[in-house]
Amino acid sequence: MFGVRLIAYAPNGDRLGLLPHPLSVQTGHPLNDLPAMTLKYSRHALGAGLLAQPCELAVEWSEDGLMWTEPPDGRFPLIRRRADQVDETGLAM
Repeated sequence: MFGVRLIAYAPNGDRLGLLPHPLSVQTGHPLNDLPAMTLKYSRHALGAGLLAQPCELAVEWSEDGLMWTEPPDGRFPLIRRRADQVDETGLAM
């Protein structure tokens, strides 16, 4: 069973926690260019508080759900936040 998950880390530091319920995630790793990520996460979802602070987001993958691997260039600094405060669904990012 192939799986992908997101982990929040302090900038250049310790693991903060898992982001288990993204609404959507898109990553791009173009050849000879910088990778990029777009993330949509609800303010009401478990782990959303981790995104309210400066952090890095790591993408990890697993073939069996037990051993997780962070690929090269698999970490993304959170550099932009946006949220619609009126949206009751709590869409953030």
